[in-house]
Amino acid sequence: IPKGSLGGTSGEAIGAVEGSVFKDYNGDSLRQRDEPPVAGIKIWLGKDKTQVTDIFGYYRFSKIKARKAYVTIDTISIPSGYILTSLATQDIAVAQGQAIEINFGIVSRSEITGIVFEDVNLDKKLSNKDKPVKGVVLILEDGTKAKTDDVGRYFFRKAAIGRHTVTLDMNSLPTKYLPIVPIFKDLE
Repeated sequence: IPKGSLGGTSGEAIGAVEGSVFKDYNGDSLRQRDEPPVAGIKIWLGKDKTQVTDIFGYYRFSKIKARKAYVTIDTISIPSGYILTSLATQDIAVAQGQAIEINFGIVSRSEITGIVFEDVNLDKKLSNKDKPVKGVVLILEDGTKAKTDDVGRYFFRKAAIGRHTVTLDMNSLPTKYLPIVPIFKDLE
């Protein structure tokens, strides 16, 4: 291609990048029919050009003159409580006269947390008189385990959206304690 034809220099392609941002319910980074679009998300092309997703979660950069382009989702524009299920920056080879599709999935970040404590006043509520119990193991229905820390807290980070059952591992409970509440709890 001679220099100046099609507006680029020798070796550069002129193409486009388009795609969408969507709620990735199953976390697989691929958009399914039931996964809705997310509007108002800023997408960067390189360091200079931006687009904001429309009501259909769609964005497009046209007339890209390059061999390679970097597309980045602006993580500050992602709604609070959501995390990416795809890479934040993706690089693509620009194809002459073609539009390359790059999508970004986001999912609600769920966390299950709680406290195991010695209920000194036997009111079944955490108060300043109660004492934390360290080293107790709790188990999710999928076998994921969490252990209480120095202040009795446990965390299941990145729990999937939906119903869960948290069960106290009785073998991890110090022998001087007996539960006064059920050893499992269903939650959503």
